[in-house]
Amino acid sequence: MYIANVGRSTPDIEAKLPPDVPILREPFAEVLHVMVCGLLGSLDKRGAADVNPKTANPSDDDVALLTRLEAGEHTFRPGNPPRPEESFERLVALLLSLRERGLVRFTDSKIMTRTDGKYLGVGPVDLTAAGREALERDRRLGPRPNG
Repeated sequence: MYIANVGRSTPDIEAKLPPDVPILREPFAEVLHVMVCGLLGSLDKRGAADVNPKTANPSDDDVALLTRLEAGEHTFRPGNPPRPEESFERLVALLLSLRERGLVRFTDSKIMTRTDGKYLGVGPVDLTAAGREALERDRRLGPRPNG
């Protein structure tokens, strides 16, 4: 992972990176938090990592985002986060976490940012075969508990 700090990272530096290296742009505190928690396990309602992760089972947020992709939504912009109280940065972090786990596919060049590092959009994002399988497995487990 390459951390692109505002004022220090340049397009020339980023162009020299291998194509499979994700680029994390400022502001990245929330994005980094979600990415790390995605690697450790699911997040609870407060955004804290589950200390006993169940990596085989996607979180409610993962399933909601995978379902949106399955329904045909492939481009994400700040005006359409999954829930009104969620930030677009968190949505991007969730997409990056899903990509790290092989459930969705998009390249770093499909992440649009302003010069100050704020996200403008992501897409197109494609659901992978593994993402479809995760949704099918989740559906076979039955309805998700509310709350």
